[in-house]
Amino acid sequence: MRGTVSAGVEAGCTILTAPGEQYLLLGADPAIAVAGAMVEVSGKPDPGAMTTCQQGTPFHVTSTRRG
Repeated sequence: MRGTVSAGVEAGCTILTAPGEQYLLLGADPAIAVAGAMVEVSGKPDPGAMTTCQQGTPFHVTSTRRG
């Protein structure tokens, strides 16, 4: 999935905005997934995951690259 990274409303939360969706990135490379960056991530959505972030569908990232 490809999109733009932004900081979440809560501290420490990283959000990926893709067409029509927002995902909470869990396990993305912090050196690549920085606010304002366009990235491509691979992984799996986990809508039932418990997080302290109140924004986006949780997405477990297995790889992160600049996009």
